[in-house]
Amino acid sequence: MEGYTKLVYNFDEFLDKLSLWVKENNLTKEDAASKLGISRGLFRFWFNGGVISISTYNKIKFNIYKYNLI
Repeated sequence: MEGYTKLVYNFDEFLDKLSLWVKENNLTKEDAASKLGISRGLFRFWFNGGVISISTYNKIKFNIYKYNLI
């Protein structure tokens, strides 16, 4: 299992890593969203139970790997 499928199956783990990354780097939600290449609204959506779409994953996968979030 790789890529998008792996991320969706482990989305809670991704959110935990994302939260830790934000905290350790003293980022605001706006800064974190910007670094990932998404809107602040989408960032909030994920933490409110939404799951990343495959089109968003394809758009930001480089940044997800760059920041070691998966």
